[in-house]
Amino acid sequence: MDQERPREEQPSFDWELWIKWVLVSLLGWAIGWAFLPAVAIGIVVGLLQWLVLRSLFRQAGWWVLLSAAGWATGYAVFEALQLDIIVFQGMMIGTVMGLVQWSVLRQWVHRASWWIPISGLGWAVGPILSPLLTGAVVGAVTGFALEMLLRHQHEEV
Repeated sequence: MDQERPREEQPSFDWELWIKWVLVSLLGWAIGWAFLPAVAIGIVVGLLQWLVLRSLFRQAGWWVLLSAAGWATGYAVFEALQLDIIVFQGMMIGTVMGLVQWSVLRQWVHRASWWIPISGLGWAVGPILSPLLTGAVVGAVTGFALEMLLRHQHEEV
């Protein structure tokens, strides 16, 4: 018979993880946006997010490479389409970035496919709410998703 755990044993939201994720995403965006060519933002964001992930998962280093590749590819596709719609740019970059990040995230958590649309949503909404704080908005949205996904982490990780 499957018994439900008592309420006090139910996991609560991991605010520490979420805050770290928001902060590194904000810092990665700010550094990338201020000092680097646009295609390099994915490297900085991925590198700083890796600092959070490396304590959680083996082989988290792939996150940096995949984030950089996803950002650059999404950015290149958007530029090739020659559309000047900031929401579409964010959605394109975030979805492509989420897709390549999913390829490694799926090894760690169940239902990792949710990462793809959530990443697209975060990157689409971020610039609308505040271009300067895009990283914080993206971090808040994807950090919430990450925390939820980690509740269903594979046992063998």
